[in-house]
Formats: sequence, structure tokens, C-alpha cells
Amino acid sequence: MHRSEIFLGALSGMQIEDQYIDSYNAVNTILHSVAPGSARFACRDGMISAWDGSYSSIDAAYVDWAWVAKNPPTILAPSRIFFCGTAEAATAYAAANNLKVVGQGVGYRPSYWSYGVFYEFSR
Repeated sequence: MHRSEIFLGALSGMQIEDQYIDSYNAVNTILHSVAPGSARFACRDGMISAWDGSYSSIDAAYVDWAWVAKNPPTILAPSRIFFCGTAEAATAYAAANNLKVVGQGVGYRPSYWSYGVFYEFSR
């Protein structure tokens, strides 16, 4: 199996199997422009919220299983909102939070252990 090295963001220096390059590029296209401290993430994988090498989440909930409920709520409104999961779960999350799903979702699999479908929402 051939590997390629990543040169940008949080994965810089990591070598991934070539079969995952297209997935990495698809997610990178969406996340490369997210400003630090500007977004909300509902994903199991914390790597998503630090994609560009800086912490992009507006609060301690950089993953959907974070202990943020123990922290005071943030008063910041996210400029972008992301979700990882099934289409049905994304639709339910959008409805519960008065959001709209943007696009069809992007399948991601930057490694054997990290995979799913990645969605962005708008208000």
C-alpha cells in the first residue's frame, strides 16, 4: 500500500493511504476556510474541529460527546455549523435546531478509524 504525506493543517506530517486522499481533499475543501473559534461541531472525531491546525470550535464542544454541559454556555453564535452522521440524523439535527442542511453531505474517511458523512448547516 502506498502512502502520501499531508502538508496542511492538523494532519501535517501524517502519511495516509492513497485510497483516502480524495476523502481528505473533499473535507479540506469545506474546512480550510473556517476561522479559529468560529464554528460549532457535532462530530465524534475531534480532528474535524481542528482541521486547519487551530481550534475552530466556539466552545468546549469540539466533539458531540464533549463534557461541555458542565461548562457555562457560550454566548457566541457560530458562523458555521457542522455535523457528522447519517442523512436522517442530519435532518433531525437541523429540524431540532432550526437549521437547513447545505448540500448533500461529504463522505469522509481520512483513515481506517475515522469515517462518516460530513454536513454543513445554515440558519
